Amino acid sequence: MIKTVIFDMDGVLIDSEIVYLNHMFQRLKKWYPAVEKDGLYRVVGLIIRPL
Repeated sequence: MIKTVIFDMDGVLIDSEIVYLNHMFQRLKKWYPAVEKDGLYRVVGLIIRPL
């Protein structure tokens, strides 16, 4: 029986951003060959607001 669930929304317990970025890079590279990992790191933590 599960008594506790911990949500790590800001990466304090587990830094999963690197895993996410590597996954996104592999997927984006298929459609956008010019994409670079450094470009993805620059947008970590940014909020994208609708126009």
